[in-house]
Amino acid sequence: MYSREQVASLSHQQIRLAEIAAEIDAAELLFRRALDTLRSGGPLSMEQRVRIRRDYAYSAALCARAVERLYNASGGGANYESNPLQRDWRDVHAMTAHAGVNFDAAAENFGRMELGLPLNPRDPLA
Repeated sequence: MYSREQVASLSHQQIRLAEIAAEIDAAELLFRRALDTLRSGGPLSMEQRVRIRRDYAYSAALCARAVERLYNASGGGANYESNPLQRDWRDVHAMTAHAGVNFDAAAENFGRMELGLPLNPRDPLA
């Protein structure tokens, strides 16, 4: 607004858009891979279960990061209740607060498994 240029013509906005799109694409790819594993119909090994949980959690984190970037790039108008982006920002943060997509817990067990350690016995989802 202060420069009277269209926001879309600013190179940093174009770069943010590319980052946002890449994060969303990466989240979708991880999610689809997890779904493909689940759709195979066979019993899941512990390694598959731990990886799927990591992928779900990381997908959620990528989506939250993408919405965060979009929100920050949208200027002060994104804060108004009339702007649907503020609701999207709140919704994605509420969703990523769910224990089922807590990346730290999922990542801990993934790391433990990869390093040959027992899974965290305090983790009810392991």
